[in-house]
Amino acid sequence: MCNLMRASSVKSALALLAICFLTLAGCDRRENPVFIAVSDHGRVEARLETYVYAPAAAGQRPVVILSHGSSGGSPRQTDDWASEAAYFSSKGFVVLAPMRRGRGRSSGVSLESEEKNCDLSSWDAGLQAAFRDLDAVIDYAQSLPFADANRITLVGGSRGGFLSVAYAAEGRERARVRSVINLVGGWVAQAEDQCPADFNLVSFAKYGRETRTPNLWIYGAGDRFNGDDATKSYAAAFQDAGGDVQFHLLSGVDGHGLRAHPDSWRPIVDAFLAESSARPPRQGLAQRLPADHFRRFCYAPLRNSGRPFAGLIQPTRT
Repeated sequence: MCNLMRASSVKSALALLAICFLTLAGCDRRENPVFIAVSDHGRVEARLETYVYAPAAAGQRPVVILSHGSSGGSPRQTDDWASEAAYFSSKGFVVLAPMRRGRGRSSGVSLESEEKNCDLSSWDAGLQAAFRDLDAVIDYAQSLPFADANRITLVGGSRGGFLSVAYAAEGRERARVRSVINLVGGWVAQAEDQCPADFNLVSFAKYGRETRTPNLWIYGAGDRFNGDDATKSYAAAFQDAGGDVQFHLLSGVDGHGLRAHPDSWRPIVDAFLAESSARPPRQGLAQRLPADHFRRFCYAPLRNSGRPFAGLIQPTRT
């Protein structure tokens, strides 16, 4: 049994208890998610169904947070990120895959409308709620002694891709975000809605003015929700406003179904991650934990890369 008295904070002790419980209970990702509380002035707004995948490497590892898209008419279906989680954990990342409020098994009410609305301000409530959900996930990542929450890569598909770009520009914890990977990102389906003003375009131009975080955007040609000309204009608006973006429009990948074609986009992501890791860290973020924090806890490395909390936790002695 792990010795919780060795934890240096209440948050870390609670995180350790959760990991010990999940490990003893088994590692089936459908049976053992963690539920992250989203609180507003002490009131719990939601508890987010979240899957945590730890790499085999020891020490504090950088973090990837995977953000899903809209419900597509199935709000209670949990998005399966297992393939992407295994990929990123094999690269040495701790991976967190949350379901936002009102989605999957998460509690709370989703404020993310999926109805056509050409009033640009109408989308703000859903986007701000999604920001608060990401705030809570990042707070949770900070409690994990094997995660370096000062090195976060936000990865998202569809609406989650848009959210990743937006959070890196305006989110409460944006200073912790080192890079963004946007797969077919858009908050609204402009190609279908045909609104006079494109919320995606207006927003991406604003975010380009607000962030210098490196972005990788990958879209599939023939996307019925975005359209090729629109996606090109999104990247151009972001870049023209000062944003740092690499843009790729891939053919032969089923448009919006890009995620289902990993052989087409993972080599691009490999190159982007290698380039991003070579960049010097941004100044101004103090290291949250001391260098020996990991070994002071009763954690042994989790041995089975790509599985949620896989491996047997053994107490260590220092």
